[in-house]
Amino acid sequence: MKAAAATQRRLLDLQALDTALSQLAHRRAHLPELSEISTVDEELATARAEQSTAQAAVDAVDKRIAAIESEIGDARSRIVRNEQRMDSGKVSVKDLENMGHEIQTLRARQTELEDSELELMEEQETVSATLNSVQTSVVALETRHAELAKRRDEQWTQIDADSAGKTVERESISTEIPDELLAIYEKARAAHGNGAALLRARRCEGCRLELYGTALEAARKAADDDIVRCEECRTILVRTPESGL
Repeated sequence: MKAAAATQRRLLDLQALDTALSQLAHRRAHLPELSEISTVDEELATARAEQSTAQAAVDAVDKRIAAIESEIGDARSRIVRNEQRMDSGKVSVKDLENMGHEIQTLRARQTELEDSELELMEEQETVSATLNSVQTSVVALETRHAELAKRRDEQWTQIDADSAGKTVERESISTEIPDELLAIYEKARAAHGNGAALLRARRCEGCRLELYGTALEAARKAADDDIVRCEECRTILVRTPESGL
C-alpha cells in the first residue's frame, strides 16, 4: 500500500495521542488513592465488626443491669410493704415474725444484688470504653475514606476530561488517514502497543531495534509514499531526514 509522506507523518500524531490516552487510562487505574482506599476499606470492615461486637457487649451488660435494678426495686417494694404492715399494728405476732424474717432475707438479697450491680457497672465502664475507642476508630477511618475518595474523584474528573479532549482530537486525525492505512496501524498497535513509530538513525523508535541487512536496504529503496514496516514489531516506520537512510 502507498500513502503520502505527510499522511504517514500524521500517524505519529495519532500514535502520540494513543500513547497519551493509554497513559491516562493507566494512571486512572493505578492512582495511589485506589490502593489506599482498598486498605482503608479492609481496616474499616474490621473496625465495624469490632464495633458490632463491642456494641453487643454493652447491650448485654445494660440488659443485665436493668434486670438487677428491676429485682432490687421489687425487693425494696416488698420491704416497704412489709414494714408498713408491721407498723400498722393489724398483724398477728406470728405474721410479724414471718415478715421480719422476710425483710431480713430481702435486705440480704438486696445487698447481694447491689454488689452484683456494682460489678456490672465496672464491667459496663470497660465495655463502654472499648466501644467508644472502636467508634472513634471507625469515624477516623470513614473520614479518611471520604478524603481519599474525594481526591480520587477529583483526579478521575481531570483525567476523564483530558481523555475526552484527546479522544476528540484523535477522531479528527483519524478522518485524515485512509481506512486501509488506519486498519494496518490499529492492527499493529493492538498487537505490539505501537501502530507507528519514527525511524531515527536507522532505529525503530517503537521496539528500539536497529534496521540492518535486507530490511535496511528495503527501507532505503522504498519510495516516499511506500509503507515501510519494522520487521521485528511490525510497526509502521515513518521516515524523515533523521532516519539515516
